[in-house]
Amino acid sequence: MFKSKRSRGSKPSSSKSSGSRKVRPVLRRLFDLILVLGMAAAVAYVLPLVIKINRGYSRTQETPDRVVYLQVVDGQPDAGLARQVKAVLKDVAEGEMQIEIVDSDRFELRNVSRSFIIAREEDPTTARMLAERLGLDPGEVSYKPLLNNNQHATATLVLGEDAAMLLPQDSVTTEN
Repeated sequence: MFKSKRSRGSKPSSSKSSGSRKVRPVLRRLFDLILVLGMAAAVAYVLPLVIKINRGYSRTQETPDRVVYLQVVDGQPDAGLARQVKAVLKDVAEGEMQIEIVDSDRFELRNVSRSFIIAREEDPTTARMLAERLGLDPGEVSYKPLLNNNQHATATLVLGEDAAMLLPQDSVTTEN
């Protein structure tokens, strides 16, 4: 009455199937070991590169406190003064200030009597620091935003008749 019946789909156990059951865990462990060793090799290869890059770049690059993206506008009829002033501006930027000239143009009005700076950001602190370094009056820095400031200019330096005072006396030359 209570005899167990074999299920119809199962095969009787044999020595062959028990052998393959023993091989599968060994192959799985071997596969896992290969994966772990591969990952360890990848980490061992990448880690020294990451450390070298982090140490190298963080130690060698010192950034200035302020970066001035400057537009230089020549308000004089004779061309050439703007070129000379651009060369001097790189010497003015020391330590905490870096000057990047993003644009050089001619002023719509000619014969501008005094050089001045226009701040292109709401906070004119950077433009005032630049004016002080150039020997201009920081109190005369005005603010006017550019409509299409694609070059992200921080300030505009308008060169007037007194722009020669920005140059060292030995570099002032007249062009014909």
